[in-house]
Amino acid sequence: MSVDSSPTHPVLVFDVYINGGNRKVWLLDFNPYCRTTDSLLFAWEEIVSALHSQSPHPAPISGTPQFRVIDSHLAASSSTAPAYATNRLPRDAIDLSSGASIDEFAQRFRRQMSEATRD
Repeated sequence: MSVDSSPTHPVLVFDVYINGGNRKVWLLDFNPYCRTTDSLLFAWEEIVSALHSQSPHPAPISGTPQFRVIDSHLAASSSTAPAYATNRLPRDAIDLSSGASIDEFAQRFRRQMSEATRD
């Protein structure tokens, strides 16, 4: 997949789910960088510092992107969660749940993921 950034949104952020069993990566959420995007595993101070460094005109970020991984349920529940991360789902997924409870939505999501992996 290739995505070109635009002058209005030169920095993009995304969330992925990595399935260890069959080594697939699922793109869950994709947004322009802005304060209303949940930072989850990164503190906003880290992000702003990395983007703006000491220069008034920072160089484009290059090289390998930095990944942070939640490797246990305990680690996920002990992190400080931003406003929209209370269910550990992207805000878009919550909005698309059509009023279903999180359990109903999760079951539907798992069923669709299972069907997609069979194809």
